[in-house]
Amino acid sequence: MAFKKLLRRMSLEQLQKLIRMKKNQGKVEKLERQRNRLLKAAAKLQKKIDGLSDGALRGPGRPPGRRRLSAEARRRIADAQKRRWAKWKKAKESARA
Repeated sequence: MAFKKLLRRMSLEQLQKLIRMKKNQGKVEKLERQRNRLLKAAAKLQKKIDGLSDGALRGPGRPPGRRRLSAEARRRIADAQKRRWAKWKKAKESARA
């Protein structure tokens, strides 16, 4: 009852303003729901980022620490480097001559 009396006393401008406020209230509620979803998604991402800093960057199947090379692999790398140096030295000597 009191609401009807209040409506009768309101001017046309006041009623229009009230209608606009009511329409905007739905938009505000929709934006608040969207904000809450985004905040939850951001919290999940932050949790994943925090997990990465705990050593998860290595990946699931990779053991922690330094990788070890076999003796055969070290020998192949050393031989390849020796060949590169020999080629470089040969080029340097032929440039002097």
